[in-house]
Amino acid sequence: MATLTGTSGNDTLIGTSANDVFAPLLGHDTVDGGEGFDRLNLDYSSLALNGGSTLLTAGTDGSFSGSIGAGSPAAASVLFSAIEDIVLTLSAGSDTVVLDGAPLVSGALVNINGGGGFDTLRADFSAFANTAFAQGVNFLITSSHGTFAGFEQFDLTLGAGVNSVTTQGGNDTVRSTGGIDQINLGGGRDTWIADFSSYTAPISFGWDGNSNLAAVSNGTNVSHVESGAITGGSADDAFFLNGFNPFAVDGGPGRDMLIWDETGHLGPGYAAIFEDGGEGSFHGAIQNASFTSIEQVNAALSDADNYAFVDTAALALGATMNLDGGGGFDTLDVDFSSYADTAFALDESGTALTSHGTYGHFEQFGMALGDGTNTATTGAGDDTIYSLGGRDQINGGDGFDEWGGDYSESAANLSFVWNGSTGTATLSNGTVLTGIETGYLLTGAGNDSFALSGLAPFDVFGCAGTDQLSRNDTGLLGASPNSFLYGAGGWFFGSAGNGQFDEIEQVSVTFSDDDNTIYVNAAPLGAGAVLSLNGGAGSDTLLIDFSAFSGTTFTVGGNGAVTSNHGSYSGFERYSIGLGDGINTIILGAGDDSLQAGYGGANTISTGAGNDAIWGGTGAETVLGSAGNDTFHVAGNAAGFTIAQDGLGGYILTDMNLADGDQGTDHLTDVEWLQFSDQQIALPAYAIGVTLIGTAGDDQLIGTAFGDSLSGRAGNDILTGGNGSDLLNGGAGDDTISGGSGTDTLTYADATAAVTVKLAVLGKAQNTLGSGNDWLADSIENLTGSAYNDRLIGNTQGNVISGLAGNDTLDGGPGADTLIGGRGNDRYVVDNPDDVLIENANEGTDVVTTRVSWTLGINFEKLTLLGTLAIDGTGNDGANVLTGNNAANHLFGLAGNDRLDGRGGADALVGGLGSDTYVVDNAGDTVIENAGEGTDIVLSKVDWTLAANIEKLTLTDSLSIDGTGNALGNTLTGNAGVNHLYGLDGNDRIDGKGGADTLVGGMGNDTYLVDNAGDTIIENAGEGTDIVLAKLDWTLGANIEKLTLAGPLAIDGTGNELANVLTGNSAANQLFGLGGNDTLSGGAGNDLLVGGMGADILIGGAGADRFRFDVLEIAARKDTIRDFTHAADHLEFSRMAFTAFAADPAGALDPLELALGTAATTASQHLVYTQSTGALYYDPDGVGGAAQVQVALLTTKPQVDAGDIMLI
Repeated sequence: MATLTGTSGNDTLIGTSANDVFAPLLGHDTVDGGEGFDRLNLDYSSLALNGGSTLLTAGTDGSFSGSIGAGSPAAASVLFSAIEDIVLTLSAGSDTVVLDGAPLVSGALVNINGGGGFDTLRADFSAFANTAFAQGVNFLITSSHGTFAGFEQFDLTLGAGVNSVTTQGGNDTVRSTGGIDQINLGGGRDTWIADFSSYTAPISFGWDGNSNLAAVSNGTNVSHVESGAITGGSADDAFFLNGFNPFAVDGGPGRDMLIWDETGHLGPGYAAIFEDGGEGSFHGAIQNASFTSIEQVNAALSDADNYAFVDTAALALGATMNLDGGGGFDTLDVDFSSYADTAFALDESGTALTSHGTYGHFEQFGMALGDGTNTATTGAGDDTIYSLGGRDQINGGDGFDEWGGDYSESAANLSFVWNGSTGTATLSNGTVLTGIETGYLLTGAGNDSFALSGLAPFDVFGCAGTDQLSRNDTGLLGASPNSFLYGAGGWFFGSAGNGQFDEIEQVSVTFSDDDNTIYVNAAPLGAGAVLSLNGGAGSDTLLIDFSAFSGTTFTVGGNGAVTSNHGSYSGFERYSIGLGDGINTIILGAGDDSLQAGYGGANTISTGAGNDAIWGGTGAETVLGSAGNDTFHVAGNAAGFTIAQDGLGGYILTDMNLADGDQGTDHLTDVEWLQFSDQQIALPAYAIGVTLIGTAGDDQLIGTAFGDSLSGRAGNDILTGGNGSDLLNGGAGDDTISGGSGTDTLTYADATAAVTVKLAVLGKAQNTLGSGNDWLADSIENLTGSAYNDRLIGNTQGNVISGLAGNDTLDGGPGADTLIGGRGNDRYVVDNPDDVLIENANEGTDVVTTRVSWTLGINFEKLTLLGTLAIDGTGNDGANVLTGNNAANHLFGLAGNDRLDGRGGADALVGGLGSDTYVVDNAGDTVIENAGEGTDIVLSKVDWTLAANIEKLTLTDSLSIDGTGNALGNTLTGNAGVNHLYGLDGNDRIDGKGGADTLVGGMGNDTYLVDNAGDTIIENAGEGTDIVLAKLDWTLGANIEKLTLAGPLAIDGTGNELANVLTGNSAANQLFGLGGNDTLSGGAGNDLLVGGMGADILIGGAGADRFRFDVLEIAARKDTIRDFTHAADHLEFSRMAFTAFAADPAGALDPLELALGTAATTASQHLVYTQSTGALYYDPDGVGGAAQVQVALLTTKPQVDAGDIMLI
């Protein structure tokens, strides 16, 4: 016999031919027992790892093989084979053991303890005839096969004999394989799975899903089980089920019966589904139970509102169905489509005695009937009955019942009549419907007819053939007010009244007496379809699209009847008609009609007495108006058309702008209004002015005495406005423009590039840059630019100058002008206090330059004072930039985050609300800021002291100037020169920037930023807790508490005699605490931390850090190291301070000089480290009489050996 013990490494242990004992340690090991009766001893109890997994399978000759692991992934593991005796204690985590019990039959042994945590045992005892397994009080486990302890949850498989299982609180699973089992699964949510497939005798099984009890006729009893499954044998088995908790039944071979009885039970309603399982069986589910291979069903549902579905196909092969809905309001959907003939009727008790099953106490039905001769009579529920090609006699009874007929396989010519007022219908194949409230019919390839009436909705679908729909709702009220008839090929689809239809070639509808609106696409009429529509009584509107036809006649007669070459229409009071190409003739009636002309041809349109609207097309329209206010709509702006009187009281409208499409020439008589894209014009009043548009050549356009619009377009044109207030647009080319009397506007809105125009330049050509060399013959008052970056300049009059889009410059001249910038970043030139500036929101960033005192209007962002006079500037509520001139200005920012720059002169700057920026360059400047008006900053080129309520000061340029704060917490920033910065009171942030600066914080907790070795920091005692942020090597001066190294460079920091906080950066730093109880934090990088005198806290951070002890102090001043890492960091001891090492060479500590424990055991052990507490002691004489002194506390209690300690 041999005992084989592993190491902490990954071992392979191979046994002898004797009875060996294997004891692996905590590596990843492999064990081969070899011959003999071998034992594997393994104890993982010291490991607190979750997810361990153990697999014990049957090996050869009654032995075990498998694997054992602790943790996931495994921190330690054993792969083994040929082991007959296993003694195993698992980790403190949650482990799982999978055991094949077969080797136990041959005499193998197991003794398994799950250890701490929540552990699971999955054991297969099916190789034993009889098994007894119990988890008792305090979770103690007794088992007839093996020894187990420390398991909280089980998955057990039993054999075919007599078995007993008792468990406590886990979610357990027990698997029976045909034995006589007594099972009590205690607390938790437990599962029982039974397989009786080997039984040839009938079994009877009962499951109470409310009490969680199960029993089998072979003597098996199960309690405290919350779910399960059972498989029957080859005989005729019976399964009795009820209750909420889930159970699955597989009847197996034989003619098996399912009995479900919840008569009188209340609770939530549920579903019972019986589908065709094939070979005359059902499969499905009731509530939370499921079943398969069931041939006989006797089910009584609870008294809740339940739903059931039955596919009766299995009944044809001998299955039986007896289903009772119970109390409550229950719904049954049943599929009889597998049968040629079905009879369905309810007796007085509410039971349906059908030719295919018995169904009782259901209140609402849905059923599908086959293609034979069927009868169906239902009751008071809202039932749905589907006919699938049969000759059916159907009575829906009371309730809101629906019939669906699918006769799409029929090639016969079917005739269908529906009366929605009585709920009756007949189909020519012999089908009769009564008691039906709604439905649909789908026919096949024949030429079918549908005659519909009444308000109850019914839908028809013609499919193939030439099908006819006639609907008559005469005298009815309450139909849908809108109907839609769409076209596809030679048939219609859509809706008519309260029904829908599809694939109908011939449509005839008389609508109800409601006010109906009918939408029609008449295109199918061109492919042979037929359409006849009567609006009925009421005020009806027909919207019809004839655009598919090249010529349409449509005449509304005096009696409302329409004569048309496309369909028949009557009984409508208003029409909206869309026309196609060709020559169309339309005569409208007395209603308010609308008409869309076609895209070509010559249309003649006569309106009636209503207020009619006509949309012109691209052809030549002749419109003859009548009584009412008629409107002719034109696609395009008014400036692109000319309007001339025909001398007979009518008008001729001509499209002159062919670039956007030719709208043709239209002749209008008795039309009151013209509606263009941009404006509406009253035709009787249009004689007050003209619109003249030139050609691409040299034109001469002469206006009238009224307000005209003259547009020269291309060419060298002459435009003469006349006496009215004219709009003049020379267009491209070198134009001569005369406004005449009136207030005239010169516009360059059509220019293709930026223009420069001066209204004061008269009598000679001026190069506009973007629109030719124009000659202004006489005075023009107003000027409009282009969409580009224009320069527009007025004259001595009061001009209106509009920039439109683009970054424009607008200068009105000396008059009282109105300047409108438009979109873009515009510049306004102001020289008259009566000028008016207009800028809308979101139209760019705009600047006003002024020679007079000025206040910005809304939507302006910038103001610049010009000239040499002492004038003032005022902003608005936005974020403004206000800039003075060289005189003494007053600038007022008002609300918003403003920037105020007085420029030369002794200026007064008043920011107002918002976080403002002040630019000062004169010692005589004054900055005024009230309390609560934002966080403000002064940018100064001169020595400056912050006034009250200003928070920040930045020195600009490179002169050596000084800055002084106030009583607030200021941010003071120097320039590249040598600055003196004085924080005074408050928690100040002082940054000298370039130069050797002097920084004086004063009272408060101040922050100093240093970047020059010549910087000087002055801080008196009692002036708060201060910090220095340094980008170079730095030593704290007196009265400063904190130092943080900034930037990426490897720089060093030194404290003073106070209790300092020293913090490194991401590089390799050296931190020296000196006196005081300091806190040193190295950050990233390989740092050196030297606490010096005092009880210091040392934090190395990332990297390989060194913790140096160069002073021997009493134990009360021991240093604390918070993050020492074995084999990466080092402890350094000065041989001068720690004299016991004086004779040692510099370098690593001799291992003989380090004691691991609580005290030295030899005279040479001068350092003692106690890992359980993290205490590090210095003992000057080892086991001599001198006491050891604690020099450090390593709070993480790391491993420390002599390699971690250096002598210097």
